[in-house]
Amino acid sequence: MRPLCPPNNQRGSVLGLLPKARYQTAAVELAPNDCVLFFTDGLIEAEQDDGQLFGVERLIDSLRRNATPPENLLENVENDARFFAGKSTFEDDICLLAVWWVAR
Repeated sequence: MRPLCPPNNQRGSVLGLLPKARYQTAAVELAPNDCVLFFTDGLIEAEQDDGQLFGVERLIDSLRRNATPPENLLENVENDARFFAGKSTFEDDICLLAVWWVAR
């Protein structure tokens, strides 16, 4: 697994909210069985009582541990964030979307 993150972990505008918003673009060549994960900030901002965030590094670790079978990936990542925060619900909404490149 090779994590791809925006340069300097910069965040952009909310998708679809501002009609004239400009977004960064990037291109990457995918290899067979590569997975691209799209997620909202509610996931990486899952917070423990002491203020520590789940964060990108823990997300990457969770993805590495849970990559197989792919059918369970999103559920397992979500459960890792819940377990880390010690809470059954998230304080912010979360959305996860995984896309696998399948070569034919």
